[in-house]
Amino acid sequence: MAVPLASVLIPTRNAGKEFEKVLSNVFAQKKAAFEVLIADTESVDETLEIASRFKVKVKKIRQAEFGHGRTRNMLASMAKGDFLVFLTQDSIPRQNLWLYSLIKNFEDKKVAGVYGRQVTKENAFPMEEFFYMKKYGGKRVLWDRNSWREKDVVFSSANCAIRKKVFQERQFNPELIVSEDYEWAYNVMNRGYSIVYEPKAETLHSHNYGLAENFRKHFDIGYSYSQIYSRYDSLGFAFAGVKFFFEEQAFLARSRKLLWMPYAAAYLLTKFLGVSLGRIAKFFPKRFCMIFSGQKYYWSRK
Repeated sequence: MAVPLASVLIPTRNAGKEFEKVLSNVFAQKKAAFEVLIADTESVDETLEIASRFKVKVKKIRQAEFGHGRTRNMLASMAKGDFLVFLTQDSIPRQNLWLYSLIKNFEDKKVAGVYGRQVTKENAFPMEEFFYMKKYGGKRVLWDRNSWREKDVVFSSANCAIRKKVFQERQFNPELIVSEDYEWAYNVMNRGYSIVYEPKAETLHSHNYGLAENFRKHFDIGYSYSQIYSRYDSLGFAFAGVKFFFEEQAFLARSRKLLWMPYAAAYLLTKFLGVSLGRIAKFFPKRFCMIFSGQKYYWSRK
């Protein structure tokens, strides 16, 4: 077998029936040789049975071994390809040139990573639809340390590719609770590399969180930000939140989804509270962090 150009790396845990669609669409890719590696964390549903229907390599790990950065680093160490392509278990490639669209950007030797467009699924909450529309537009963007600002949330391991040689110099930070992808991009841009946003590389990917789950997710993000940044622009964060609120409410009004407007306000408030409390989580007792966090395994190890 020829050495693959790319290695598609997918961490899984109880991925469900939808995982078959993910793998089917991955194996439908054209114009690029690739392999697929999966790291499965003690799945008890049909995940492993689905994986067995495809030509994939599966590495089983225990829950005690899992970490968002750590597990992806392990998969990368097993990869044979020149480019490391990270997907989440529920991120579904939309076209058969998705992979090609990602890795074509590496013709520019300064590009360290490429992330693709994420489009919400049909059942997505309108707040998620608006968020993804703002974050993942239709225009290709080349980011570097001169164009990037802290308010720009760049990169996502739900749909991205990384030049392996660069990743071997600087892997994901295994100590971060989440946002290891964002921190990695932040680091390599500061070292002079570029990051590309490629809208042609689309996946279907979204989540409908309840208010409590939304809070926990953003608590973890806030805690990661406290580790990534030596200082944080709290005022700028607040102003950006207010601006986003009015833009989102206007979107809901234009879309004639008026009944969603109060819930959207509460949804955004839980994000703000989650990030704000997460940023000062180091001052909280561990038992509080266990309650507030969506990644309880992380705190159980501390």
